Amino acid sequence: MMKLKYSLMLSFFLSFSVVANSGWYEGKVGDLASGYDGSSVAFRLFELTAENPQIDYSKCTCNPSWNMLCLNPARANVNREFSMLLSAYSAGTNVKVALDTSCNIVAIILPVK
Repeated sequence: MMKLKYSLMLSFFLSFSVVANSGWYEGKVGDLASGYDGSSVAFRLFELTAENPQIDYSKCTCNPSWNMLCLNPARANVNREFSMLLSAYSAGTNVKVALDTSCNIVAIILPVK
């Protein structure tokens, strides 16, 4: 029982560290693109806040055709994330995203001002 408890705590901390160590970036959605397959969604953030003022798009490897940020189609809530991006894009409001090292989105929120 104790081993299960420790393994659950370890998995929680590891999953939290992925989000905690990934960069959080806030800005306006721009260059929103969708691939021919219908499941590839990529975008760029503009007007980034002073919190993290730059994204090095040349290091983005989540989509070999574009150097952009990507939604992960394998995530269960990818449709909600895409809806959030479309809404923010059309309204001209900011989104805040957390990225992994290949520029896949691991979390996305609408910041409260």
